[in-house]
Amino acid sequence: MSFSRWGAALGLVLVGASAASAGSSFDGSWNVSVHSSKCEAAAFYALRVENGKITYNGGDMVVSGRVNESGHLFVNIKGNGHGASGSGVLSGSKGSGTWRGQRASMACSGSWEASRS
Repeated sequence: MSFSRWGAALGLVLVGASAASAGSSFDGSWNVSVHSSKCEAAAFYALRVENGKITYNGGDMVVSGRVNESGHLFVNIKGNGHGASGSGVLSGSKGSGTWRGQRASMACSGSWEASRS
């Protein structure tokens, strides 16, 4: 799995510190663009928020995170011995934030932007 997949999943990982219950104003499909200045070129991913929980069905990574009702988020991604975490804020139909991770012996970081699909 490439590190850009980590960042991307992270990107949309609009995950909040507190869990949303029974539906969230951020529920739905989101397109996420992930950028890194050190590791790889930009990547694009489709993520989904359901009841405030971030989900991704595009590969062998595990995505866990939540978006709270204020739009604040935090997410973790794990798979193939690599990991990354991201945070940010969603507002209306857009969002942005940052991410950090490890690829082999290299520390990577970058930003992400999201929009509702």
